[in-house]
Amino acid sequence: MKLDVWGFPVFKYSFENQDKVLEEVLKTTELIKPVDTSDEWNATSMISTPEERNMCIEGEINKCIEKFSKDLSIPGEMLTLNECGNPNCNHPKSKAYWINAYKKGQHQDTHWHMTLEDDYRLSNSDVMFSFTYFAKYDPEKDAKFIFVNPSPAPKLFRDWVETVPEFRPAFIPEVQQGDIIIFPCFMLHCVDTHTSEDTRLTVSGNIHNKIGTVCKCDTRFGEIFTGPSTKKKST
Repeated sequence: MKLDVWGFPVFKYSFENQDKVLEEVLKTTELIKPVDTSDEWNATSMISTPEERNMCIEGEINKCIEKFSKDLSIPGEMLTLNECGNPNCNHPKSKAYWINAYKKGQHQDTHWHMTLEDDYRLSNSDVMFSFTYFAKYDPEKDAKFIFVNPSPAPKLFRDWVETVPEFRPAFIPEVQQGDIIIFPCFMLHCVDTHTSEDTRLTVSGNIHNKIGTVCKCDTRFGEIFTGPSTKKKST
C-alpha cells in the first residue's frame, strides 16, 4: 500500500510470519540486554543490536523489499540489508537493522538515516531506504511513528494546516502490529513519547545499494563471512 507523504513514496506491507518474528524479537530482548539510551539518535528508547543474524526476521524484511522494489519499478537485486553492500555477506556486524524497545516515558527525537560524508563506514555503500517494523504495537495506546514535514509550509501556512494536508507539520501513518513501512532514508521522522505500561517493540533498519560481491568485513573483523550462515540464529 502506497502512502503519499510530502510527495515522497512510502509503502506499507505486512509480514507473513508475524507470530514467529515477535517470538524472535522477544527472545532477543531477553538474551541481549538493550542499551539504556542512544546518544546517536537523541533517543531515550532502548536499542538492542543483536550480535548474530536472525534469518527469520531478515527473510520477512527481504520479502517486503522485493515487493517494494516492484512497486517502485526499481531493480530489487540492487538493494541489500547489508551495510557493506555485499548481499552475500553474512557477518553479523554488517547487517543494518536493530530492535527498539520503548518503555513508558521514552521517545525518539527527529532524525533521518542518511549517509553523511564523514561517516566511518564498512564501504562506499549508501543508505537508500529505511524501514520500521511494528513487532509489538497497540495503535490505541502506543507511541506514534511520525513523519515530520521538511518544508516551511507549517509556519508559512499555519492558518490552513487543518484544511490542507500538505501544510501540516506531521503525518502519522496508520499502522497495526505486523506492519512494516519503507521510506526514503532522508525523510525526517520521530517517535512520540510512549505512555503505555506495555513495552513497544519495533525493528528498524536501512536498505543499502549493492556495490558488489566483495566487501571489507573480512579485513575489518578478521574473518570472511560469505555464503549460507551456519551459526545459530538470534536477532
